[in-house]
Amino acid sequence: MASPLRDADGFGRWIERHAELAGERLALVDDERRLDYASLHLRILRAADVLRAAGLGRGDRLAILAANRAAILEAIFAAARLGAIVVPINARLVAREIRFLLADCTPRAVLCDAGLEPTLREAARGLAAAPATILGCGGPDDAWGRALAAARPLDHLEPSGPDDPHLLLYTSGTTGRPKGALLPQRKTLYNSRNAEIFFRLTRDDRVLVALPLFHSFGLGILALPTLHAGGEVVLRRSFDPAAVWQDVEREGISFFGGVPTMFRALLEALDAAPERRDLRSLRFLFTAGAAIPVELIRAFEARGLVLKQGFGQTETSILC
Repeated sequence: MASPLRDADGFGRWIERHAELAGERLALVDDERRLDYASLHLRILRAADVLRAAGLGRGDRLAILAANRAAILEAIFAAARLGAIVVPINARLVAREIRFLLADCTPRAVLCDAGLEPTLREAARGLAAAPATILGCGGPDDAWGRALAAARPLDHLEPSGPDDPHLLLYTSGTTGRPKGALLPQRKTLYNSRNAEIFFRLTRDDRVLVALPLFHSFGLGILALPTLHAGGEVVLRRSFDPAAVWQDVEREGISFFGGVPTMFRALLEALDAAPERRDLRSLRFLFTAGAAIPVELIRAFEARGLVLKQGFGQTETSILC
């Protein structure tokens, strides 16, 4: 079953439409909560109120410095409803590297993991255009959760078109300083349509995302296309090969993605498991980011698992 979303439904309406059509279906799972589409939509509306109160509007940048959690996707969709642009920042960077990105994209606000806030403040110190607001998330206090609970659902949807930018993704910077790739809504839409065909995505799919959402692989290839299809996204804050196979069994995961080095560790963990895993829900595995040895693909095939591969660029984030 193809996604029920229409191309005319701008990115900011994706979750709203699914909430209208099947609000009771599970949409998003992380280490702290399980959200159906109706609950996720309500949290996005409250998040839009929080972001507007922080001064975000059309064209403003919201940087996100955080490990995988529901708050990231809530903020991305909320920002789109305001016409703002989201800038995911690599949570593994040091203060000097983050400082360069902040100076380049000049975000009005930053959604930041509580544990990374000292690094963020060090990076922003003395900047001519330092972020005016830091929105903390996670930790014992979970300021983001408290802010959403206190906010009023903001039903306003800023008019947008397919060429309106909504993501600013920075390249890895392996040959120089990272460069920002400004991506429009139509890129995310067509990439999701492309993934729908290549992955044969339906609303019955459940994707496990242990790759970071600050990277186009985790965000643009795995998480957003699955939400576009009305499926379920299971987020994990870090990669643990044994835990991946446990999640496949417990959550009924139908596919997940990783880079080749992850799949070598996954194969070792699968073979080391004391009991045979129940992997019947798993339709396929997907790898990108580097060439994968043919023998590794065959090793998974010998265990009854299909391992697909693809490639793409941050500048386009298109799945190939």
